[in-house]
Amino acid sequence: MRLLFSLTLAALLCIVTVNAADAGDQALFEKRQASKPKQAQIVETAKSDPVAAAKMVLQIKDIDKTDDGTWNKYANISGNADAKQVPWAKGVEFQQSPSANLVDGESFSNVPKDFYMFERKEWEVKDKHGRNGTQPYYINKGLNAGKVKRAVLVVPGYYRDSWNYINMFGNAYNIAKDKHGVEDGTVLIASLMVLNQKDKETGAVKDDWLYYKDGGWSVAGMTHGPGDLSISSFKLMDMFISKILGEYPGIETVVVAGHSLGAQAVMRYAAIKGSSHDDKLKFWIGNPGTYVYLNSKRPLSTDDCASYDDFPNGIDKTDTLPAYAGGKSADQIRSAYLARSVTYALGLDDNGVSSYACDSMAQGHNRLERSAYYIEHLESVNGGSFPSSHHADYLEGLSHQDYPTIAADVSINRIFIE
Repeated sequence: MRLLFSLTLAALLCIVTVNAADAGDQALFEKRQASKPKQAQIVETAKSDPVAAAKMVLQIKDIDKTDDGTWNKYANISGNADAKQVPWAKGVEFQQSPSANLVDGESFSNVPKDFYMFERKEWEVKDKHGRNGTQPYYINKGLNAGKVKRAVLVVPGYYRDSWNYINMFGNAYNIAKDKHGVEDGTVLIASLMVLNQKDKETGAVKDDWLYYKDGGWSVAGMTHGPGDLSISSFKLMDMFISKILGEYPGIETVVVAGHSLGAQAVMRYAAIKGSSHDDKLKFWIGNPGTYVYLNSKRPLSTDDCASYDDFPNGIDKTDTLPAYAGGKSADQIRSAYLARSVTYALGLDDNGVSSYACDSMAQGHNRLERSAYYIEHLESVNGGSFPSSHHADYLEGLSHQDYPTIAADVSINRIFIE
């Protein structure tokens, strides 16, 4: 009898312990991202109905929280590293990015020259007053002008490390060739260097190289040097596209691509650029921190936020647009952007905040929520339907990860094939 009582008590204690553990696990799970089946459903829905997918995103538990910790801690595909091949491309050649010396976490004392499949070149440019400067850039080695059919122009992220970003796109190009049948030598990949005054101070910028002030390069800012040379970063992109198309006349498609802050820069460029080469251009925007709104409405409060609609957050306050915009009206910018070929690649675990500034928070509490609200916004400003030339590719199991986002199968298709 005593033995039976002991066994019964032990069993009860075990049940209580297990139930307590289950409750703890459930409480933790409820702070995590959407389940794999739910994410898969969102991914599939977005293919035919991006707005319906966005509404599903907005139903994710705690999507509107900024203080529960980022979901990138849990069940991310390929962890958080950009330094290894993605699981779905096992066996495909992968090369590490070259190193550069980062000083105090914000500037470089040197920049790589030639590495892996890329070489560094220099391009002499002039501003409208005839003042000269040199723009360094990276490009594939050994291209045959008669074979190239597509150009992928890579915009770097916050740290301005063009060598790192172009290398990631180079590794993705290997996947495109190995797994998707893209012919070697048919894709040109290039990236302009966008260094700033801090890089100049710490020794990375040569005397005649172009550089910017802080992050001005991402908002059509003017060069800060050398000397008095003054060209907008977006004007340089226009000039670079013309240069590439002139040197490689067989190019049919030019994809301007970026992730994170690079994605924000690409979106801003796509919004306010002129019509040059529109028939060839596509834009790939991966996990941007914020968006360019096409009217003055926002999904969340704009109270006590006078700057919420200033460019680059919006276009309606045309007096805040950079000179590069050339005096365009908001209507002109809106209609041009809606007609362009734009893809948004969006990780379903990407609930990081990026910016707590009031103009950012008016767009959503985090990057994932902002993406869903922006998709709804595009439907609203486009007469009640999502723009037919835009695509929203939600990505299962990815957070704010550069390389896995670039190397996702759907991203490979957008960047290197279609």
